[in-house]
Amino acid sequence: MEYPICDICGKSLRDWQGNVMVDADMYLQKDTVEDILIWCCNCAKTMEKRGMGRQYSRIWDLRWMHNHYVYVLNRVMGSFLTEKELRFSRSVLLKIMRYGTAIYPNGEDFHV
Repeated sequence: MEYPICDICGKSLRDWQGNVMVDADMYLQKDTVEDILIWCCNCAKTMEKRGMGRQYSRIWDLRWMHNHYVYVLNRVMGSFLTEKELRFSRSVLLKIMRYGTAIYPNGEDFHV
């Protein structure tokens, strides 16, 4: 199982408390999101105080992503089919799918 890890402090977020962050310019320009970053709640506060919060946008709350995983997966996969929406790279898709193994370790209860 691969739980999300804070990209700032390296803490494993087994409780799924944190933020899924993206580069603000890519997000606001509706360009392809090449990567997502995971920030724990403490690091998010610290990064905001340092002024780094303006360079990144929170796209999802990590707990929300956990609870709505199928929606998130469909949104990311669907971005490969249309040019109108925000698009995600294959590396983002792979990260999201890896998190799915922590949410549904044996494929149990995974219904689309």
